[in-house]
Amino acid sequence: MKHLAYILFTSVFVYYACLSAGRILLRLLKVELYRSEERFLSFVLGASCLSLLVFVLAAFHLAYKGVFLTVGILLIVLGRLAMRGGPPREDFAPLTRMWSVVFWTGYALYAVLYVANGVLPEMSPDGTAYHVGLIAQYYRAHSLLWLTTSLFADLSQGIEMLFLFAFPFGKQTGAAMVHVLFLLALPLGILSYARRFGMPAAGVVGGLLVFMSPIAGIDGVSAYVDVAVAAIVFAVFNLLQIWAEKREKRLLIPIGLLGGFAYGAKYIAFAAVPYALIFIAVQLWKTKREALRAVLVVSGCAAVMMAPWLIRNAVVVANPVSPFGNEYFRNPYIHVSFERTYAAVMSNVNGVTYLQLPWELCVSGTRLLGLLGPVFLLTPLAIGAIRCPQGRQLLIAAAIFAAPPLIALATTRWWLTALPFIAVAMAMVLCRWRPIGLAALALHAVLSWPAVVALYGDGAWRILDLPWRAALRLESDEHYTAAALGDVYEMCGLVNRNVPVGQKILTPGSFPRSWVERDIVVAWESAFGERLSEAMHAAMPESTWRSEYRFPPRRLEKIRVVQNGKSDWDNWSMNELRFYRAGQELPRLGAWRLTAWPNPWDVQLAFDNNRATSWSTWEPYRPGMYVEVDFGAPAEVDQVAVECSCDLRGTRLRLQTGVSGRWQDIESEHSTHEVPQPQGLRREAAAYLKANGIEWLLFSRSDGDARDLVLNRPRWGLTLRAATQDFRLYHID
Repeated sequence: MKHLAYILFTSVFVYYACLSAGRILLRLLKVELYRSEERFLSFVLGASCLSLLVFVLAAFHLAYKGVFLTVGILLIVLGRLAMRGGPPREDFAPLTRMWSVVFWTGYALYAVLYVANGVLPEMSPDGTAYHVGLIAQYYRAHSLLWLTTSLFADLSQGIEMLFLFAFPFGKQTGAAMVHVLFLLALPLGILSYARRFGMPAAGVVGGLLVFMSPIAGIDGVSAYVDVAVAAIVFAVFNLLQIWAEKREKRLLIPIGLLGGFAYGAKYIAFAAVPYALIFIAVQLWKTKREALRAVLVVSGCAAVMMAPWLIRNAVVVANPVSPFGNEYFRNPYIHVSFERTYAAVMSNVNGVTYLQLPWELCVSGTRLLGLLGPVFLLTPLAIGAIRCPQGRQLLIAAAIFAAPPLIALATTRWWLTALPFIAVAMAMVLCRWRPIGLAALALHAVLSWPAVVALYGDGAWRILDLPWRAALRLESDEHYTAAALGDVYEMCGLVNRNVPVGQKILTPGSFPRSWVERDIVVAWESAFGERLSEAMHAAMPESTWRSEYRFPPRRLEKIRVVQNGKSDWDNWSMNELRFYRAGQELPRLGAWRLTAWPNPWDVQLAFDNNRATSWSTWEPYRPGMYVEVDFGAPAEVDQVAVECSCDLRGTRLRLQTGVSGRWQDIESEHSTHEVPQPQGLRREAAAYLKANGIEWLLFSRSDGDARDLVLNRPRWGLTLRAATQDFRLYHID
């Protein structure tokens, strides 16, 4: 019960810290809002301010519990003082009794379900792996670590900064409850918007359609960011509509801040910024000077919220939009090949087609990892809202924010950003006949309850039940988590007990970092991890490939191995590049200058005499890619050998020499054949890992290389330190 009290305290503390920060800013700007919309907009706006403040504190190594507690208390006190200057304006005309009962009954019923699930130990895959997993790592260091070993550290982390603020008080679950706050606030924000513009019934129905949606529920009670992003984007839309009505210049500042915060919360929400700018420019198109001034204000405020993430990435990983755009911002931290693979995996999930999309999105949810609810099959009815001005605005916003998941055929949770606009537009049509609106809402409430969802969408990611015993801590967190995570949770404890503080672990698959108090490097999350993983792969085959190029002896100062082939998917790599004279290999001298295109950072790996390591393009090869050696002085060469653990027969290489600033082809005789792998290569690969700071390996039984580690453990030089049914923890001797 004590831990539950800490979690609830964390939720209340973060909520009022955000609410107060927003109220302080609105009061400084002298923005007047109605009471109910002021609560929603103050909370979301304050969350953006608090997120930025936490970023600054963490960047200056001030991420401590006492610092966060002091900041939160100061915000709450100043927020109370700001409210003394005069309360918000009286609220809108009250809801009719019937609609009030409908809204609060549905809201209370599902709020209980969400809070009960939100206070459970946080176990969501992405939440434990990086949303909270990386935050836990930041807090252990009490600073915003400049990590280059995980692409997820490169993503904008605006919501995660709020998780970091909550983490010292409520740990993983406290962070997840921050997301629950956005889930609880969103339908209230939707209702306040609808009431302002004279459609309260649509606000009740639309707000609850979003709130009760199974994907909103499970995403919102997990340490994810999608519901928070939906709330931020809707707040931008709401403020734009208020600005269009009142034309108060002071509203442009919160519009810009929230637009930038949308990008800071999730990259795909960047559309909020151009949407706001275009909306304002269109509204003011007759007065060009005023339009330009307004656009500059919004752009500047948005830049304030976006700049921390852009600057951080530019400084740390040499790519402001990392982990994307690596083909334009070349860097040694994220490979182009990974970006392409990641984009392919994240789009067209499980092969869903456009014809299958409505059913998978609304009813099944198995292949898209979540469902909106069967009532959203009525979405085409929303087109009917085009008859009124607010309906048209909702449909435009829905089209803009639904475009990314629609084009990519992405997972259901990506649709949450557009869902409020779709739901309210659809509700506007349904509520023209009140019985139909009520019937649709009642049907949605029934079909979205966990026990009912199990009857038709059992394979979807969703809330499973109402776990009273675990929520009230009548069942211990350890027992509940161990039962849910099984071997994974057991191995987390073994890692914490066996691995000394400060030592790093390499694992090929995602692992719940938030439950481990050690630094874990996931192989596929960075160029660093991929290089280490590739070294392990290269050491396992019993043979390797060798291509030899022979030609009459020539004195060369520079030589290139140039790719002449093309592939749509495969990389070009080489483990070693060797030069010979009369059968004797040229010794590699410090005067040699090595370069390559692309990926010049790894070229030394093709000259380190370790066949486990390799230089690779790390992108599909095409004509013109090369590895170049400048000997520093003329050297006599009559043979070049390229060694690679992969089959070289698919590539087409040629040799060139530099003469008078030009490159000329070298005519040569070419042969390719297999050669036995040298003895001790596994130990060389293990030594390479250790030289790069990796002293531990964590593999599950399903990982592709796990069997080789078991069968050849002595040849790797590994000691088994801990094991469960599915996992093995090895130390590199």
